[in-house]
Amino acid sequence: MFDAQELAAIQTLGFRGEALASIAAVSRLVLSSSQQDSGIGYEVSINGSAYAEQDIKALAHQRGTRVQIRDLFFNVPARRKFLKSVGTEFGHIEEVVRKVALSHFDVGFKLVHNGQVRLELPIADSGKLRAQRVKRILGARFIETSHWLDDSSIHMQISGWLGHPSEARGQADLQYLFVNGRMVKDKTISHALRMAYEGILHGHQHPAYLLFLQVDPERLDVNVHPTKHEVRFLAQREVHEFVRHYARQVLAQFKTAPAELSSALHPAQINQNQFTSDLQSTLKQTALSLHPVSSHPLSNELSAVKSSPSIDSGTHRPAAYQHQSPYQGNEVQSAIASYLQPARIAAYNATNPTLNSSNQPSSTTAVDEYPLGIAIAQLHGIYVLAQNTDGLIMVDMHAAHERILLEQLKVAWDNQLNWKVQNLLVPQIVELTALQTSRVEELQDVLSQLGLEVDRYGENSVVIRAVPA
Repeated sequence: MFDAQELAAIQTLGFRGEALASIAAVSRLVLSSSQQDSGIGYEVSINGSAYAEQDIKALAHQRGTRVQIRDLFFNVPARRKFLKSVGTEFGHIEEVVRKVALSHFDVGFKLVHNGQVRLELPIADSGKLRAQRVKRILGARFIETSHWLDDSSIHMQISGWLGHPSEARGQADLQYLFVNGRMVKDKTISHALRMAYEGILHGHQHPAYLLFLQVDPERLDVNVHPTKHEVRFLAQREVHEFVRHYARQVLAQFKTAPAELSSALHPAQINQNQFTSDLQSTLKQTALSLHPVSSHPLSNELSAVKSSPSIDSGTHRPAAYQHQSPYQGNEVQSAIASYLQPARIAAYNATNPTLNSSNQPSSTTAVDEYPLGIAIAQLHGIYVLAQNTDGLIMVDMHAAHERILLEQLKVAWDNQLNWKVQNLLVPQIVELTALQTSRVEELQDVLSQLGLEVDRYGENSVVIRAVPA
């Protein structure tokens, strides 16, 4: 540091000075370093904080610093008990390396574990090589479906990849944000991105993204968190609007209707009487299609609803984003049928759009036999609309099916039952994070007992060969 003014514009990532000393106190540490282009450096060896002057020696050394840590907690065995398994701890290390690699394309990385190279990334000094590195770390699916973002203002510049809405995830485990090269988690930017994706994500899904935000260092405080995982912006509202605005521009194509559809629906060209007639006809057909064709099953009811016309059907959505329902068969519908009573709906009456009470099962029967009430309709092939004594219930078919399978697995596990296994004709490859992949490896025996045969497949993916029948 050459000027006190630099304190107000910190651009280095910094390092918690006490951390290195703390690590040295519980390990065998070797630190070697040299000045720029001197070719000569010094090395110090420390064994649990103990070292003497003779432990410092000169040696030939290239530019830079190297830290070697061995026998962690060798002198504090009680602390070693708090460590997780080797696979879990290495997964944490691998995740840290991946995060650093995503923010420093000008540096090559090589990660070796027990003599095996687990990750090797060459310097990425071009746009193509950067995309290849991101593909290696976050997976091919992310880089192939995401969209590039690159915009700037007077004080800020943002670039990176925004994930396609169809690739949204159930948890926020594929969200990487770097501010001035520093990996952070910031509520302001997270909220801005949620606002940008508003209206194009289903339920509580989380978007996937890899973004780099450059901010004037004088408008950023990096010393607000012990681990430097949070920052404070001088103008939070400005940053929020900047990120939301430019992210929204990239995502706008998923919400804009095709030109031919827009012109077809222009108010001046709509025949109101014909529109009303068509609407009533559609609703009537929808209601009639809900009338059961057999004594069971919700699967018949839902299949009928799915095939019926709808004002908000998929054909009226922008071509850029067609949501594909994962529920193409009757497996999910059959699984949740015992929890829902199919409704028997008479023809739709525009003046009195109510259910025919004579066709409805008693509320007492529905509550006793069907906890979720009476199924009324299906929405977008994803949700079931039901009613019970408490009111309207919306059931996520996917979530309900997952919960039913989970409860079945728990019962089998508690009763030590042998779960039937079905081998997959074509093994399924699933992309995971480095930490998740290591965790799956660690739990292979447990998963096998539950009927899941899973093996590691590459750096950040697993292959599923068999599933519970």
